[in-house]
Amino acid sequence: MQQLIFNRFDRDYNRLVAFNAESWKGGFDLPFVRTRCIRQGVDWMFDDILFADLWEPLKKRLNTTHTAYGAAADANSLTGSYGLLFNQDDRLPMLLDDLDGHAWYRDDPYDPFEDSGSAAAHYHEGDLLPVCLHNLADVHRAWELGELIRQFVSSNVTEKKL
Repeated sequence: MQQLIFNRFDRDYNRLVAFNAESWKGGFDLPFVRTRCIRQGVDWMFDDILFADLWEPLKKRLNTTHTAYGAAADANSLTGSYGLLFNQDDRLPMLLDDLDGHAWYRDDPYDPFEDSGSAAAHYHEGDLLPVCLHNLADVHRAWELGELIRQFVSSNVTEKKL
């Protein structure tokens, strides 16, 4: 599993980018992955890997407040922040144009689901391929947000060991 992850995502990188990683809501949660590894008897695959959580710098340094018809609401979730900061094509052309291999989804639907609740329903039905595609879309959302943070507010990102 570790080799698959690094073959697919770790071009020249040596850290994991996460969004609200240490909570159960709003992003990809590392406690969930740790628990599943323990329950399945799978070794923790991220020993000695640094990770940067984008949630704090994103909500503090970029405007993730959605305002419509005079009402404002925070969009401090992975999909909410992504939807506010990127165009409707679900990609970041200014960053992706120069990077080979990261725009694999450019001409295809980015995510088969509107929300994670739909993915959970498919998971419970045993329909796992769309769930994997949804999770892959979340990974790429986090990566693109990470590129945005790196470009504009990198000094506010702290790293931890997993």
